[in-house]
Amino acid sequence: MSSPSHISPDTELAIQLNFDKKKNSKWAYQDAWAKLLTPYPWEWFVTLTFSEDVHPEAANKLWRLWVSQLGNQLHGKRQKAKKLVWICATEKQKSGRIHFHALLIGVKQARRLSWMDHWEGLGRCTGYARIEEVKTVQGASRYICKYLAKDGEIDWSNNFRNLLIDLFPEMEPSE
Repeated sequence: MSSPSHISPDTELAIQLNFDKKKNSKWAYQDAWAKLLTPYPWEWFVTLTFSEDVHPEAANKLWRLWVSQLGNQLHGKRQKAKKLVWICATEKQKSGRIHFHALLIGVKQARRLSWMDHWEGLGRCTGYARIEEVKTVQGASRYICKYLAKDGEIDWSNNFRNLLIDLFPEMEPSE
């Protein structure tokens, strides 16, 4: 199983949505992504920061390590790929420092505070973590999507694509 690629909003999924950011306002683009994400039963809204500048590849590795360890603990190595679903937006602050915003499914059994501490303990460069239960899926989806309108990047778990096809069968590639 290959890893999902770290894609910009101007490729793959945006093209499948038949939406062109250049011809539409950034708000319309954000709304299109939010509409796509709203049907999912997101459980956690996660913000993960860094205490110092970190190269994007190193930051991404730490995100993947954290989410992988979460999935392993909750569902075991064999089942995590089926049961833990996530989408993650990368934001660069004005200072250029990276941080992540993510939505997750399959984490109800996890203790949020433990996983906040886990992020903070992953390395000297990790900053604070904030994990909240999603109260309104639409609000959480819109928040994640605002980073796409700011030319952010988005990445998702391998099984997110399967959920897309389940919810939107017309997105199934024709052969």
